[in-house]
Amino acid sequence: MKVAVLLTGQPRCVHEGSWWWHNKCSPVGKHYHMDFYVHTWNPGEPNQYGPIRLAWKALDIDPQYNPVMDEFESYLNNFFAPILEYNSMDELTRYIHPHIWDWFNSYHIGQFLSTYRATKMMLDTGIEYDYVIRTRFDSILNPMSNEAWMKIFKDIEVHEKNKDRAGIFVPWLYIRKGLPMLGDLISVASFASWKNYAENMKDNLFDLLTRDKLTLYPLNNGTPFITHIVWTMLGIPTNTNFFPISGAMPVDFRICLYRKEGYDKPIEESTYDEITNHYNNDMQIRDS
Repeated sequence: MKVAVLLTGQPRCVHEGSWWWHNKCSPVGKHYHMDFYVHTWNPGEPNQYGPIRLAWKALDIDPQYNPVMDEFESYLNNFFAPILEYNSMDELTRYIHPHIWDWFNSYHIGQFLSTYRATKMMLDTGIEYDYVIRTRFDSILNPMSNEAWMKIFKDIEVHEKNKDRAGIFVPWLYIRKGLPMLGDLISVASFASWKNYAENMKDNLFDLLTRDKLTLYPLNNGTPFITHIVWTMLGIPTNTNFFPISGAMPVDFRICLYRKEGYDKPIEESTYDEITNHYNNDMQIRDS
C-alpha cells in the first residue's frame, strides 16, 4: 500500500510535528510504503528547506522545482493582481462585501496555493499512490496504530466503489447557519479522489474569485470561519464529496495543533492529552 503525505502551509513547529508523526502515528511495516512531500514558503531564514525536508524524511525532489516559495508575497501578488483587475470591472463584484476580498488577499490564501503546489509535486513524480494524506507541519494526531490506519483505508476503499460515496475524509463536518464547514487540519482520500479535487485547485480558486464569485455571497454575513467553508466551495467544480472520520469510522481519530507558547515540556515526553489540553486552553484565550 503506497501512501503520499503532503505537508503544506507555514513551517510552524517543524521538529515537534515531524517527531510526533514519525514516532506516534506513522504507519510502518511491510503493508505500508509512505512518501512525504513538503511545500511551504520562506520560514524567515535562508536555506531552511533542507532541514525541513530531512525532519519530515521527505522525498528529494528535482532541485529545478523549488518546494519553498522564497518570494511568497510576489507569488501571492502575481496570483491576486488579475483577480483584483477582473473584479474592478465586473458589475457583479458589488454583491460581495469588501471584507471578503481583504481576507483572500492575505496570508490565508496561501494554504490553498500550497496544497496545490504540493499536489503538483506529487503528481509530477508519476507515482500512482493508493491514498493521499494532507496535513499541516504543526498538526498533532492522536496516536494511530497500523491497525487503525488500515481500518480508515479499508473504509475509504469501500466508499470508492460507489461514486456517490467517494470523496475526501476529514476530522469533522459542521453546518453552521446554513454554511458547510469542515475540519481542515488533515484530509485523507484515495489517490483518485484527491487528484480530482486538488490537481486544478489553483485554477478553481481563481475561478471562485472571479467568474464564480457569487458563490461567495453567503460569506457576506461576516462569518469568521471562511477557511473551513472555502475548502468545501472548492469541491463544487470537482463534484467532490466530504465525509467525517470522527463518529463515522471505528477509530479514535482526533487532531489538534502544537502551540509552543506557554508549553515547556519536550515533545518527546508529552502525551496527546497534554498537548491537546494546552491547545484547547490557548484557543479559549485567543477567542476571548
